[in-house]
Amino acid sequence: MRKSRGVEKREWVTALRAVVLGTVGGAWLFFLLLVASAYAFVTMKKIPQAAVPIIILFLSALGALLSGFLTARIAGKRGLPLGACSGLLLFLLLLLQGSPSALLSPGREQ
Repeated sequence: MRKSRGVEKREWVTALRAVVLGTVGGAWLFFLLLVASAYAFVTMKKIPQAAVPIIILFLSALGALLSGFLTARIAGKRGLPLGACSGLLLFLLLLLQGSPSALLSPGREQ
């Protein structure tokens, strides 16, 4: 039995809604984790400069993981590929956001 055009359109809308909501949820968690880590760095007497990029990368991956999990929970069926798309989308957004600042950092050699 063929699916009607309206049902097929609703499936795409549901999938897109799940990806967007999951990505926004993951970005929100990433923001909260960054605020918590900034507070921890401020309260510390000595900040380990070499650990900061590693911590940020870890928090970024954690946000992307949660983004994929939220998308999979919202989507229900086809949760794995949609969750992977959502996690990848958030990771790419964070990567694009951080690339200009990494290229323009003062300690970088030309």
